[in-house]
Amino acid sequence: MSHLPPANFTKSALRKQALSQRKQLPISEISEAICLRIAGFSGFKSAERVFFYYPIKNELDLRPLVRQHPEKEWFLPVVPPGQEMHFVPCGDFEHLQAGNYGIAEPQAPENAELRVHPPNVRDEDCLILPGLLFDRQGFRLGYGKGYFDRFLEAARQAGKQPLLVGAVPAALLMEILPRDSWDQPAQWIITEQDVLSITTIPAE
Repeated sequence: MSHLPPANFTKSALRKQALSQRKQLPISEISEAICLRIAGFSGFKSAERVFFYYPIKNELDLRPLVRQHPEKEWFLPVVPPGQEMHFVPCGDFEHLQAGNYGIAEPQAPENAELRVHPPNVRDEDCLILPGLLFDRQGFRLGYGKGYFDRFLEAARQAGKQPLLVGAVPAALLMEILPRDSWDQPAQWIITEQDVLSITTIPAE
């Protein structure tokens, strides 16, 4: 990670540098390799429901997994104006619309029971987290809006512990990142090179 500043830099500095470096990566090739690793990952194979994200700003593109695994239930996040994030089913990408932040979102189903809020997450679900950077303790640096952090904290408060997976290019995997008290680590990190089990979290 020679092009990134040390982890003791501010989160804003890390975000700026990570965005710049990610633009230089062959993200299509890396995405393809990571999709293959996810597909072979036991936590993914056993999950009936998978929660992921729509790629922006040269993020990893995991959409091929949806086409390759139609047997699973797929969910994308939705952020209604003035509300917290929840997830809705996404079986294809032909009927998406621009959401609150210009990110493509599925149309909210009329049946409210199909919308997944934190208390409705299941322990056996697989949730693939977006992130600019991840570290080897499982922590992530996102875009700073906090939607995923609040969703995960609310799920934890409800006693739900889905399998959290971080997908990140190996070039953007750091030894350690700055973190806040509400940050929750992924249990697994998947890069184009490896599948890493996060077994221990260092004390603060």
